Amino acid sequence: MQPGLKHKFPLPAKALLVARVCYYFGVNRLFYFLNRNRKRILVYHNVLPDAHFKNRLHEGVSHSESIFRRQIAYVLSKFRCGTALDNPQELTITFDDGYLNQYAIAHPVLTQFDVKAYFFCALDLLQKDEPLLIDQLMFWLSYVPYGSYEVYLSTKEPPQKLILQREEDRRKFWRSAYPQIAGDVSVAARLRASFDHCYSYEELLKHIDLHYYDLRFAAIPHHDLTEMRNYGHFIGAHTKSHPVLSSLNADELDREVKGCADEIGKTYNCRVFSYPF
Repeated sequence: MQPGLKHKFPLPAKALLVARVCYYFGVNRLFYFLNRNRKRILVYHNVLPDAHFKNRLHEGVSHSESIFRRQIAYVLSKFRCGTALDNPQELTITFDDGYLNQYAIAHPVLTQFDVKAYFFCALDLLQKDEPLLIDQLMFWLSYVPYGSYEVYLSTKEPPQKLILQREEDRRKFWRSAYPQIAGDVSVAARLRASFDHCYSYEELLKHIDLHYYDLRFAAIPHHDLTEMRNYGHFIGAHTKSHPVLSSLNADELDREVKGCADEIGKTYNCRVFSYPF
């Protein structure tokens, strides 16, 4: 990132120092030159309103609208953007998952700059219109009140004590639990049930702005996907249920991919597939 593009949540001091040194001594330009014939793909997830962007746990793969707008302007000053994946002279912008903010916030910014992009949508999110399991976990952990909770990650081990006294405790637990969640889909489902037993998901919904919740956790409606396709965006597959593919057996893998393949020409207007995680 160019040092002039400051985020409201600044980089750690050492990382910022390295970024400035690389920028001012031409290291960035050197790597641009060395990679001039390689395809560049810039991956986003969520673009959220500035007023609601608080750097919560679930916003870890998100950008505020103002920062996103400035990044797109900066990218266009350096590269030509397009959707030709085999053209190394173009930078391609993509989005994963398929949440409403990508249509409501990111899409208008892209249209303002005349940029076409890929949007890789998980099929279950679009069809069931409930957050992906990984996002349900992050939502709960982001908003549950401070306190002490007993949660289960394994049926073979006693419950873990989850003590939340400050915001960093939420991230600390997530960092410790994530390897198990990523390695076994049953762990995520078990933890979701355990979270709900401690403090219900529905109760949490009573205490947050539902418009913001929809932007972050509701799916892009089908009529809005149609508008995005008509504009020139490509809507691609992102598996059926967004699992860690390396944790699945052959039959499960087949279901994840075949479910998406059946939607080509309907939900999806391209054959490009983006795998989760």
